[in-house]
Amino acid sequence: MKCRKFEIRGDGDVRAEEYFSEPLLLEKPILILAEGISTVHPYVASIGLSEFVLRTLKTADSEGFRDKFTKEFEDYLAYVFNVYGFEITREEQLKVIYKDNKIQGKVVDFLHQRNGTSVFIDAKGVEPNQKVLVTDQSHIIKDKLRDTHLKGIKQAGECAAKLSNVGFDKLADFNDRYALIVTHQDFYLGNGVKLASYLGQEYRQRIDEAVAGRIPLKNIHFCCVADLEGILALCNETETEISDFLDFCAAEEEVPETAKFEMRQHIQVYAAKLSSDKSSPIGTDILVKNHEYLTSELANKMLKSSQYWKEGLVKVPEFLQQVKIIKELV
Repeated sequence: MKCRKFEIRGDGDVRAEEYFSEPLLLEKPILILAEGISTVHPYVASIGLSEFVLRTLKTADSEGFRDKFTKEFEDYLAYVFNVYGFEITREEQLKVIYKDNKIQGKVVDFLHQRNGTSVFIDAKGVEPNQKVLVTDQSHIIKDKLRDTHLKGIKQAGECAAKLSNVGFDKLADFNDRYALIVTHQDFYLGNGVKLASYLGQEYRQRIDEAVAGRIPLKNIHFCCVADLEGILALCNETETEISDFLDFCAAEEEVPETAKFEMRQHIQVYAAKLSSDKSSPIGTDILVKNHEYLTSELANKMLKSSQYWKEGLVKVPEFLQQVKIIKELV
């Protein structure tokens, strides 16, 4: 297996960017041993294989794949909200409201309103660039997040302002408005206040201007779709609102002692606080069914493969050719 070279500093520590960089086993989840194919853990193999499929499709046709994936990603988010009983207004419905009121401008993908709160949700079916995960340079963060999180913040802020100007039904007051930017994979950004601290003063000012009087900066949060599943499942089970959970996160992030590295940690602490058994409620029924189906199909394929190669020496040339292909892939 390919080895990754680490740069060691004079004090013997690994450089920060190496510590936070993507694990090699995510890129190479399959180990080819003398005894056969293996992996360090089924969970690692599952994630690695998923990444292999994702990256292969993106490499083959980046634009075509992204267009289709974005639509499926938005539809899946709508499904998740529906499964856990959180009513939403979708982008198409919001555009009708814009049209009826003769206004134009940016709009979010979903709006959830209940019990005096408004949550503006924007779906971004993207994964983090490695530079974003390891850098502390504000200009790199700004450039890499310009078309995702920063765009989502502006969309939420403008949508809130537009709906407020036309007196949209049940739109919450300023302090009870929230924005949630949902990505395919986690960027580990926390909330709007934390993101603003990562940026230079110039771009920090632009964020403040985008949400000023529209959505409190502390009410802007970021998470991946897997954590959204957990948030909605937990709020449904504990009969609390999305806003209750986001307020909890904002309060935890105010001081270093309770701030968290990722949203999953907030979910676990919130679950413990409410004595919920769902400390990590990730995955919907449809995902579980799909996982069971794919696992079953994979097991059948492996069984047929085993039977196929038992035919003896006549298969050796073909076997060696296939092994060569597998080694190139993994």
